[in-house]
Amino acid sequence: MIALLSVVAVTLLNLRDASRQPDAKERRATELIDARYVKVLSMWRHNEVRDDWSVHDFYYALARLGGHQNRKNDKAPGWLILWRGWMDLQHMVTGASIASKIRG
Repeated sequence: MIALLSVVAVTLLNLRDASRQPDAKERRATELIDARYVKVLSMWRHNEVRDDWSVHDFYYALARLGGHQNRKNDKAPGWLILWRGWMDLQHMVTGASIASKIRG
């Protein structure tokens, strides 16, 4: 179990580090994250699929899902907030996968 969860932890830490780079608003989120996760999270956030999300967009949407409110005086979200968001996103991606199999 630790080996499986450590892969997720490394992914989230890489995402956090990439979001702090100067090119975060230009770099596509799909370079770091599977496209299914980007599609599901953009659908949750905007009620439409957006394939063109940047690392910055994905990072802050995932943080919002994890409970970060992104107010003016809030600090940047950390990996714990990202972890909470990722767990919820994982459930949403699993549900979307099951729903597509039921329909098709």
